[in-house]
Amino acid sequence: MIFAGNYHPAYKFNNLDDINAPWSRMAFGIFPGTDVNTTLRALENIGIFAQVEYNSPHLGAYATFYGTGADLLRVARLPEVSGVGLAPQYRILNDVASRFIDTYTAWKSVRNTLGYNLLGENQIVAIADTGLDTQDNATLHEDFQGKVVAFKNYGSATADTVGHGTHCAGSILGNGYLSEMYQGYSTSDDDFDNSFAGSAPKAKIYVQNVANTDGSLGGLSSWLSNGLNDFYNAGARISSNSWGGTPLFGLDTTSPPIDDFMWTHNDTIFVFAAGNSGPGASTVASPGLATNPLTVGASENLRTEYGSDADNPSQVASFSSRGPTSDGRIKPDVVAPGTWILSARSTQMASDISWGHWPWDADHDGVEDYCFMGGTSMATPLTAGTLALIREYYIRNGINPSGALLKATAINGAVDLGYGYPSNDQGWGRINLRNVLFPEPPKTMRYWDNTTGLTQGANTSIDIQVYEQSVPLKISLVWTDPPAGGWFPIGSTLDNDLNLIVTAPDGTKYYGNQFTNSWSTPNPSTTDTVNNVENVFVQNPTPGTWNIKIVAQSLSQAPQKFAVVATGALGATRANAVGLTSTSNWYMILRNGEYSSFSFDVWNMGTAADTISLTTSAPSGVSVNLSQTSVTLGSSQHQTISTTVSVSHGVSLGTYEISIRGTSQANASIMSEIVFKLMVSDRPPQTPVAVANELHSQSDFDVMRYNGITYVVYVSEESGKPEIWLKSSGDCTTWQKEKVSTTAGIVSKPAITVDGANHIIVCWLRGNDVVVNYKSIGGLWDTDKVVASASDSTQPMVDEPSVVVDKNGYIWVLYKDLRVVNNQYGYWDIKYVKSSNPNNPSSFTSPAVLPNLDTNYANYLVDTLTDTHGYTWVAYYSRNPQGTGTALNRTIKYARYDGSTWTHGSLESTVLGNNYYPGLFEDAYGKVWFAWASDRQVSGIFRIYLKYYDYAQGTWSSTLGPFGNATSYSPEPALAEGNGKIWLVFGDTDNPYNALNLRVIGSSTNFTAIDTDTYLTYDGIARSVPRALSARLSGYMPDIIYAQLYFKGGAWSGKGEFTANNDNDIVLISPPDTPVTEFDMRTAPYLAILLLAWIAIALGRRST
Repeated sequence: MIFAGNYHPAYKFNNLDDINAPWSRMAFGIFPGTDVNTTLRALENIGIFAQVEYNSPHLGAYATFYGTGADLLRVARLPEVSGVGLAPQYRILNDVASRFIDTYTAWKSVRNTLGYNLLGENQIVAIADTGLDTQDNATLHEDFQGKVVAFKNYGSATADTVGHGTHCAGSILGNGYLSEMYQGYSTSDDDFDNSFAGSAPKAKIYVQNVANTDGSLGGLSSWLSNGLNDFYNAGARISSNSWGGTPLFGLDTTSPPIDDFMWTHNDTIFVFAAGNSGPGASTVASPGLATNPLTVGASENLRTEYGSDADNPSQVASFSSRGPTSDGRIKPDVVAPGTWILSARSTQMASDISWGHWPWDADHDGVEDYCFMGGTSMATPLTAGTLALIREYYIRNGINPSGALLKATAINGAVDLGYGYPSNDQGWGRINLRNVLFPEPPKTMRYWDNTTGLTQGANTSIDIQVYEQSVPLKISLVWTDPPAGGWFPIGSTLDNDLNLIVTAPDGTKYYGNQFTNSWSTPNPSTTDTVNNVENVFVQNPTPGTWNIKIVAQSLSQAPQKFAVVATGALGATRANAVGLTSTSNWYMILRNGEYSSFSFDVWNMGTAADTISLTTSAPSGVSVNLSQTSVTLGSSQHQTISTTVSVSHGVSLGTYEISIRGTSQANASIMSEIVFKLMVSDRPPQTPVAVANELHSQSDFDVMRYNGITYVVYVSEESGKPEIWLKSSGDCTTWQKEKVSTTAGIVSKPAITVDGANHIIVCWLRGNDVVVNYKSIGGLWDTDKVVASASDSTQPMVDEPSVVVDKNGYIWVLYKDLRVVNNQYGYWDIKYVKSSNPNNPSSFTSPAVLPNLDTNYANYLVDTLTDTHGYTWVAYYSRNPQGTGTALNRTIKYARYDGSTWTHGSLESTVLGNNYYPGLFEDAYGKVWFAWASDRQVSGIFRIYLKYYDYAQGTWSSTLGPFGNATSYSPEPALAEGNGKIWLVFGDTDNPYNALNLRVIGSSTNFTAIDTDTYLTYDGIARSVPRALSARLSGYMPDIIYAQLYFKGGAWSGKGEFTANNDNDIVLISPPDTPVTEFDMRTAPYLAILLLAWIAIALGRRST
């Protein structure tokens, strides 16, 4: 249908509310073929002075001026004006991530099976951002030395004083030079595994600085007019853009020239950030709304130490903008990691916009080399660098890929994060290079880049063979659409409509983008008429011949070129290709003298028969025996190989790597490798035994043992609301249960102790109050008493209650109380209330700050202990809330009370990194131990350190450690004693589940040597950071008990949330040396007991 009639001025407004706009920057479009100068003179005659920003033979001219909404209406009355609106205001949209998008796999031929390293060689990526470091090759950040094609300034800035552009450039193609230098790795080879390299570390960059000296993006108009041709003429075909306007339910005037340029420059692709205005619908920022670019949202990275923004890589970041567009198109197209991304830091940053610091300064210039940032800004350059690897792949295969083919490849390889298809949260999923370019056999990829195009009503067909039903069939059609609707399009922005029709061997048809439960709907009744991306995904494709038909349904401009990418069990595509696959667990735990067997498959994915040689690599004392060391296979054939891994006696405890490599005898450069991890331990994981597993959520608990009875106090929602409950047992098998709290409210974080008069005392939080209740052993509970409340009226908050009895019998309830300074800085004061009389919890003094506490710092209470020498200890850590850089680091401190005076000290004279969560423990010799977590070696990677006070010597030991694997993160380690050893327990995430499992290290020599190193739990149950409480008890203890809190089932919904039928349990785990069934808690005397707990979902109960 064609409209014929007067084009009323009101129709020309992108938003009619703009008629009432105050003085601001306005924009308008002029129809193609118009004499632009005549229009400008006509406007000058009515007092409007406009400037042409862009002129296109397809779109016409785009111009801006300063005025009011009334002026905009006057412009709209000119017949040659096609549309009007407010001019957009633009802003920037702000290592581990490479593993999730699998650029890491691409970097080495032994991993990618291609026969060559895929590193972005001979690729040029343009970036329009705030510049790159100094923009002087002589002083440029070393990660970019020799990589810059040219610098071009479009605004007044001549260096990156914001830091945004440098960080984004590092994610695209920084080579990680300074990170390798700092760690002592070679900086002259092509091994980037241990660096902070970007996605395409051997690509080059064309830097387009669109910033002004004040940090605004004032150069964008000039960039739109000249910069697109500039980067194209410099040889770049990929443009990375981490900026955008405010969210619009429709296009703004920057989108049409982007679409137009891609239409006229078919081998170009723009990558745009979706924006950070989520999680609401229709919040994508323009030009991310444009039809042809690849628009990128943000998924979470996996850096659990930084909290809920980076603890689930299968979740779209909450801030990431969502679709749909105003005409119903799916946006974003894909997502990529965009939280806590580590990349290069500009040496010229005028103010710190980073999310966090990384304290390496390899070049000793006084400026950190790297920092963390987050946003769709960070997801976009990771994607642009990935496109550089895809483009290198196609160039190596003899074709100059279109932008549509690059986009189709990225979309086809994307993986569903659990949101399903189609999705306006994740688009088509998180990009994954391996999933499309070098997928796991028998999956292969086919592609077609149509360069002739279709005319109106024409169609073309492609037949493909599907060989296995178990591999889903994914077919992606993408075309670069002509710009639609001029500068201010109304309604659908799709100009040319192609249809994707896929026919199965039995005649069943599937149309593009018609889905039911994330899979293509058989024989649908409608087709997609709004998207220029169409997908057909078939879960279990019938083997046989499938037909792919592309139909030119409706074209306003012809011919229309297109690209198709298909993946599935489609048969061999290369002369020689090797693949090794295994469904076995890639992590095994063996003791000295033990062995384990598993199997893997060897695939010949080449078009010709080949013999594949198999070799292994393992540490000394570990043997890997294969049932065959070579196999001869026809095209697309595979064979299963049996494998046995044996550990000899005398192999040191620890974690090792075992690799198996398959190499083509026809072409020795073609190979594939699988890597397994082996932990040599003295005991395999144990089985947990339930303590509190009612069909309600159990959380936040503490434990003690007194006179042979074990007490566990915890929060339960058994009655439908949170309450404090207590369980007790003499044998840890049969438990007595009783409710502690007597008043309603939101309760949390209970703590327990016993005084000299046999009163069991429990304290906890109820909202912003600290509450205490008590009873005599065998008696009834008293009533709840509020003993303290939050003192700051602007932001009342109390946290971390703890209860301890001093040597004089006085009961101390300690907690931390928030104090806000200048409405900005949060200071935590450790406060206390003290029983009015010894061994009598019926009344307490008024709250006061712990004596001699340095209140110039924020002080975080963690643990308390009264030792056998009569001293009461308080373990805490502190930091300066108003500090910057390393001045923000956290210091482990202690307070010690001798019955009359509190003294304070620091465990270490020099603050090294961030130190968290000190736990207290007293051993059989009266030494008081501290265990804490620190990232002093590598920022953000926490390992465990120890120190003890020796009363016999009157001195502190040196700092012991680090302990545990470098990838572990355990802010709350714990210590206990048994069987002549001291045991260190902590959480460790170095396992195939990415779940926090308990690891235990035992030592009989005060940790100068390690006797035992093993896991106590080893599964995929989701857990958060553990907290620990060590208690000093009388008697001897031949064993150790651990307690854990976890979600039954531990199933993920796909969006980072646990399914509703899961709830928290408290359980016991047997110690390393004796099964839990051998315990007799009624008769065994114990010297020390440790119970360790954690909460799933939240990052532990200790706040920072």
